[in-house]
Amino acid sequence: MANALPRLEQELAKVRERAAVLAQQLYGADVAYFKALAAAARQQLVLAGYHVCTQKYPKAFLKLSLAQRQRLQQDLRHLGQQLEWQVLTNLVAPTTELEDQLRSLLQSLGTAEVQPPQRDSTGAEGDREATPDLKPEFNPDLKPDAPADSKPDPDMGPGLERDPGAMADRPEPDAPLTGAPDLSPEELPPALVARSGNPIQILGWQRSLEKAALASLHSFSQRANQRLRAAGILPRKPPLALLEMADKHDLDLGAEVASSSPNLLDLLLDGDEGEGRDRPPQRLTAIHLRLAEIELADASVVARRPPLQQTVDALSSLCAQYEKLRQQYAIAQAEAAWRSSWFED
Repeated sequence: MANALPRLEQELAKVRERAAVLAQQLYGADVAYFKALAAAARQQLVLAGYHVCTQKYPKAFLKLSLAQRQRLQQDLRHLGQQLEWQVLTNLVAPTTELEDQLRSLLQSLGTAEVQPPQRDSTGAEGDREATPDLKPEFNPDLKPDAPADSKPDPDMGPGLERDPGAMADRPEPDAPLTGAPDLSPEELPPALVARSGNPIQILGWQRSLEKAALASLHSFSQRANQRLRAAGILPRKPPLALLEMADKHDLDLGAEVASSSPNLLDLLLDGDEGEGRDRPPQRLTAIHLRLAEIELADASVVARRPPLQQTVDALSSLCAQYEKLRQQYAIAQAEAAWRSSWFED
């Protein structure tokens, strides 16, 4: 047992060296995967908006003037660019910042504008696992834009009327972003460098990154739905918060209908009683970007998932070895401490 501590220290050093190598491999795989995912998500958001406007609510879209249609299309394109930028920015944001951004997102989801994260000059330190995402900020600027037709849509049914003044309350389109973050597979972000010798912390960083991507998809789905509602495409009832709850928590709001288009959420909302009669169930469709559907729709994203998963699996195995060695090292230290303090009466 006298030689146990030096031997265990050597084994732990080897594990840390292996973890540093895997951290480099992991980041290279992440850069390749999330670049492909970000580009695919941008395209899928616009495509989902196309399906909502042309397949689900074509009459509402036809009521818009040419200028209003172009404005809505521009809004969706800009949102897609911002989503792409945000997914890539998650790769370089400090982990602790991602945790704070996710908390902010969950508090204000649905009324937020995503701003570029501010980098921490020192990077992220600490052992806690990150729970990432974006820090939203609402843009209050509004630009009046008269609707082409303010008559209610008789096909919507009671309780799902569109707001005649919706186009007058739509926000300014988001400015397009100029250039994506400069990502190099060889240059690890400070948050990952600080964890590169600890496989458990590296996996925690990876989980925070994946959570950040999912939260970005969710946030921009809601922002796209806000644009569609402001343009008069989506009905003003029920509240978007109801869709957010159904999206996040799979609440039983009625029956979810299988959608023929990817990245859409179709719901049959139970009718309620009003004016002495029962209202029939109403169908509602909204954008709901799903990671699995984005991957399946893009071969380049699918092709980059296996190398990433292989590295994650290797890290998971290394974590088990690391935990076992740390436990053995703690036991060896305790035994040595016991012997050093023991004396006979």
